[in-house]
Amino acid sequence: MYGSLGPALLPEHAAAVHGTPPAEVRSVLVRAEPGRATVVKAEIGRALRNPVLLVQDRANAGRDAKRGFGPLLSVLYALLSVTLVVAALGVANTMGIAVFERTREIALLPAVGLDRTGVQSMLQVKSVVVSALGAGLGILALGPGVRAAAVPVTRAVGCEVG
Repeated sequence: MYGSLGPALLPEHAAAVHGTPPAEVRSVLVRAEPGRATVVKAEIGRALRNPVLLVQDRANAGRDAKRGFGPLLSVLYALLSVTLVVAALGVANTMGIAVFERTREIALLPAVGLDRTGVQSMLQVKSVVVSALGAGLGILALGPGVRAAAVPVTRAVGCEVG
């Protein structure tokens, strides 16, 4: 009746692993020989004949797992985009204030031999330095904190982040 699946089916007492009653078993993993996953999947479906039973191979299970994270990733990408826009506006605001406060100083620079391109280059280098310092401090200060908060949450939902 079960074809080549006979050894894969377990009696109820064998399904009780580490004190878990068989009624609470939510999934059973079966290792198939290379190239036989489709055949084993079909045999399990035929042998158990349960319309509620979900028989999946590794590719289907991975696809289903990724599908659940799609909306979450979209929200995270949207938040990341907003963060980048706010950061760019912050750098632009900082540079605008710096130029406004240093207008007289910048006006004197051509008098000492710095041309317009030199003034622009000086301001661009300053904006890059301010951005790099802000990003570096954010990564060094916030990165470990976010990771420390994320690891327990991901473990709670069954994922490992390392």
